[in-house]
Amino acid sequence: MANQKSKLIYAELKNGRAYTYVWLGNDTFAKEFAEWDHDSSEGKWKDMYGFDEKISYYFDADEFKDESEIIGTDVEDGLEDAEIVDYELEDINWEISDD
Repeated sequence: MANQKSKLIYAELKNGRAYTYVWLGNDTFAKEFAEWDHDSSEGKWKDMYGFDEKISYYFDADEFKDESEIIGTDVEDGLEDAEIVDYELEDINWEISDD
């Protein structure tokens, strides 16, 4: 797999609601996310825990071949008209802190 940065997806759904998702890559953020104990908010995981609370869903790196496949995706189970109709991407530039 080519080097792929993890990205935030700011998605607008067909029903007018907005959600934030993550498209994981194979970068530092994705590796840290894979190692994280999702119940931990201590030490270097403090920021990850807070970040995670704002994310609705995580897509795996290989879930899309390219970003054009994001349109029409629906991961909000039980929510009517939840297909993504518009989105913006932003690279995740994760700083590791041992504080």
